[in-house]
Amino acid sequence: MKTKFGKKLLALFLAVLMALTAFTGAFSAYAASADPSYHDDALKANALAWVELTDEQTCAALLDYVDDILYDLKMPVSLSGNYVVVSVNLNGTLDSVSGLLDIVDQLKPTVDQANGLGKDLKNITLSPLAGMSYTKVDGNWPACGKDYRANNSAKSIVKALLNVVYNNVSNWDGGHAIVNQLLRGSLSLPLNLNLYSILNNAAKLGMKDGYEKNLVYNIIVKLLTENTTWYTQATKLLKCITMKVATILTPCFSDLCRMNFFARSM
Repeated sequence: MKTKFGKKLLALFLAVLMALTAFTGAFSAYAASADPSYHDDALKANALAWVELTDEQTCAALLDYVDDILYDLKMPVSLSGNYVVVSVNLNGTLDSVSGLLDIVDQLKPTVDQANGLGKDLKNITLSPLAGMSYTKVDGNWPACGKDYRANNSAKSIVKALLNVVYNNVSNWDGGHAIVNQLLRGSLSLPLNLNLYSILNNAAKLGMKDGYEKNLVYNIIVKLLTENTTWYTQATKLLKCITMKVATILTPCFSDLCRMNFFARSM
């Protein structure tokens, strides 16, 4: 009797174990369609008691943080008209991650127009961030009425954002990434438009011709010298004197180096 009872108890235990395993799979499959929790019992720790977050948990926490900031901001974004060679029709609200993705989607037609114009404009890309799926929602938030996070995992959204930044900044494919070209001062636009000259005149930067050849340095110097109080007239005078002295001494230093070289070679 004891043997039969033991077998029945073992069978019951295995049945419960199989049922729990099945439910665990169901729960896991459900959790994959939504952002995971990253609070309290959902957190794991390693042998050193350090909290370990999965990629999904980390990305979910990041997007939740961005949502909180943008919710307080609730900044309307509206821009419509024809600008030189492209048209823009933008009407959104920066109140959430979903609001941001909605604005990106609205920018896609403008980017497509720019791509068709050739030169470096053809390298602008919003892929894979633009065109992500969403669920329509009612209510005041997000204002766009689209919930992108309901259809896309936090990790996929963050990964898409980083890909867009990388594709527009890095020349990884041997092409001319738009931001890379802009900062290098070598941006080429159709109709022989000079963006740097347009910006210089429109923003009244007061930069000298050719400032784009060392764009970042020249802009920083301009900001420091004209928009801060620590750069006084005395400092400017000292800089001029230093440059004059350097101009005079550089040839002398070069001659001295040559004399030293010949002396060692003899």
